[in-house]
Formats: sequence, C-alpha cells, structure tokens
Amino acid sequence: MERLPSNCVLDKGRTGCGATTLAIMQQGSTIIAVPYVSLIKSKESQYDGILLGVYEGTGRKEILEYAQSHSTHKIMTTYDSLPKVMEILESNGYDVRNDYQLVIDEWQVILNSYDFRPEAMQGLLKAATAFKDVVYMTATPVKQKYWPEEMRHLQRVKIKWQDEQQLELHSVKTSSPARLTAEFCGNRTDEYNLHIFVNSVTVISRTIKYAGLKPEEVRIVCSKNRESIAANRNKLGKDYPIADITDPVKPYNFYTSTAFEGCDIYDGKGLAVILNDGHIPHSLLPVDTLFFQIAGRLRNSIYRDYIINIFSPTKNTDDMTYDEYAEASERAFKEAEEYASRINGNND
Repeated sequence: MERLPSNCVLDKGRTGCGATTLAIMQQGSTIIAVPYVSLIKSKESQYDGILLGVYEGTGRKEILEYAQSHSTHKIMTTYDSLPKVMEILESNGYDVRNDYQLVIDEWQVILNSYDFRPEAMQGLLKAATAFKDVVYMTATPVKQKYWPEEMRHLQRVKIKWQDEQQLELHSVKTSSPARLTAEFCGNRTDEYNLHIFVNSVTVISRTIKYAGLKPEEVRIVCSKNRESIAANRNKLGKDYPIADITDPVKPYNFYTSTAFEGCDIYDGKGLAVILNDGHIPHSLLPVDTLFFQIAGRLRNSIYRDYIINIFSPTKNTDDMTYDEYAEASERAFKEAEEYASRINGNND
C-alpha cells in the first residue's frame, strides 16, 4: 500500500502496522489529528524535519514558518487544535479542504471522550466534514451502528493480514493491585523492563512507594496539560518528575491513558503490565479495545504479544452468577446504544 484509501473508515486490523507512518510518508499534504500530545511527540522524534507537531503552545508563527519552508505539508495536531490549524493555513492562502487529506487517527477515542469533552469532539467532527478527503483510522474499531452521524456516509475498509495478531493475556486477581504490582517490581530481573499501564497517578504513586523504587529507576508518562500537571506533580512528589514518551526507558515505566493509544515505545525487552483497580472506576480498561492498543505500544519487544493483567474485581462483578452477569451486560449494552443515540442527537 503506497497511500491510504480516500474517504473511508479504515480498520487497520492490528496495532503497530505502520498506517500512521504511511500517512506521514505518502505523497501529498496530510493533516493527522490524534487524541494525545504524547503520540505527537513520539512521531515527531522519528520524523524530525518532516513532521510538524501542533498542540498547546504551538503558535501561528511556527505553523506558517513550517508551511512556507515545506512544499508538502505533514502536520500532526491534537483533536482540539485541528480548527486552529485550518484557520491559520486557510487565512494565508492554503486550500486545506481540497488539497490536504485529513487522517483522524485512533478515532475510537472520540466516543470515549464525548461525554466529558463534547464541545471538542463536536468541533473535530464538524471540521472533518469540510475536507474533500478524510480517513478515520483505528486498529480497534467500533460497530458501525455506534458511529457518529458525520461518519455514516463513509465506506468501511479493512486491511486483512495473512497472520492474525494473537495476544496472550495472563490475568491475576488480587484484592490490592498496587501491592501485587509492587511485589512484581521487586521480583524483576535484568531479562526484562516493566511497562506498567494504569489510568491513575494515585495508583502509580502507591505502587512506587510500596515497591521502594528509586527515582533513577523510574519513568512516569502522564498528562502534563495545564489542567492536570500541578495535581499530578503533587501526587508523585518532587523526586519523581513527569517524563515524555521519547525519554529513555527505565527498568520501571508507568503510563496513564495519555500513552495507551498510538505511541511508539522502543524496548527490546519490555514487558507490558496492565493494572486495573476495581475500587477506582476510571482505572478500569476495556479488554476488547485498550488491551490490544496497549500491546501495540511496545514496538520491538520480544514480549510484544504477552500482557499481564493485574486486577481487583468491582463490587458489581465479584461473586456474580452467570445469569446476573448476563443481565448486567445487557443493561450495559442498552446504555451504550442510548449513549450513541445521544451523541448523534447532539450533532444535529
């Protein structure tokens, strides 16, 4: 494949397949909208001089200097900054809507984020409708009936691979995921580095404390936006700085959701551990999507297709009978349908 297909919802079929790289390297100008700054920084470090990253702090002058010095534009922007990028380029004579392909990467995040960031998601979807050529792209697709209205006219294209990606998941149930993870850290050998994915800075701090990890052994990648950086630094303490995704790996690496999707982590002996704490709802990760996404973060590891899932049950799932579980699942399914309908209704 020399170019991404046009005007479609693209199912990549697997994580780490190079579709985002293709968007950067293909002929013609491309704007790639992604959900997280860490994803942009990851790609910027690989395509320095080719790719311009746009996120909080990137100004009009920087965007125009890049546009004027490059005949072909490769711009990666956060979802929130897409309208700004369009306005700056169009006000300086660039025909963004007709001459650029828009690639919305990891688009499943739109649905995950819609409830608490509706204005940003609506702005993204509205901006996307202006492009002559738009591709929504993910390796963990959502059923078509849940697509936002702005996507429903597009065809679905799936890349088929000769060898299917097989993920080996080893789950360990415990009453205290942070303490068990700390014990796991204590038993680590030089044969592997731990990459621990947990959507809670509080749990990261607890795990580090329980394990007695030294600052020089630890890398923590979490949100550094202006709304959360002070709180995150306070939880971690002054001895444990917040790192970028491009910083060198350490024996113990921790990531919140800012690095769950799309980022490239290079560690030949990296082992992924997912921590789900049933007492902290926002730390719980869906098996059908984020587990596969997380497995794809470790690009070159010999343990790439193996994940350890350390979890504690929630009050709603512990000691539940099959019939009770089936009934709860049916309720959740109906709530999801209502949620999808609500999203589409908000876009009228």
